[in-house]
Amino acid sequence: MKDTSGYTNQNPIEYVISVLPDNPPFVEITDPGEDIEIPLDVALLIQADIIDDYGIAKSSLYYNYIRKSESASDSNWHFIALPHTFNQKRLTLKHIWDFNQLPVAFDDRLAYFIQVEDNNNITGPVIGKSKTFYIHFPSLEEMFDNFAERENEQIDKMDD
Repeated sequence: MKDTSGYTNQNPIEYVISVLPDNPPFVEITDPGEDIEIPLDVALLIQADIIDDYGIAKSSLYYNYIRKSESASDSNWHFIALPHTFNQKRLTLKHIWDFNQLPVAFDDRLAYFIQVEDNNNITGPVIGKSKTFYIHFPSLEEMFDNFAERENEQIDKMDD
């Protein structure tokens, strides 16, 4: 290679450029972070830690109804957009999920996960998903059985 005056560099500096792959976002639900059983009339805190190399563009909580009767089950996944600051590389999402707003009943279950898209606008967004967890809403019979069991435990403690 020569410059405009015709001189060449005897020891040119060489640069190596390495392209790093775009990894999918890491998504972990930390609260509750396990399958749970809760009453219908509560709101549940869902918390997730998210990390991505390009930054986070979009995040959603996906859920699916699992009814006791298979004929009443819904095979469609529904979602709730989870707002956050655009393009963060590390993020802790928190969402209060109010089940009074959903058509769930005693003995139903919900499957849920969080899905995140990164901010890769060169080759397109890469998607990351958390593990799928389940929420069980106990039947009235299960709730009465649990209450009777706790009551018997209290009576046993008083007898001791």
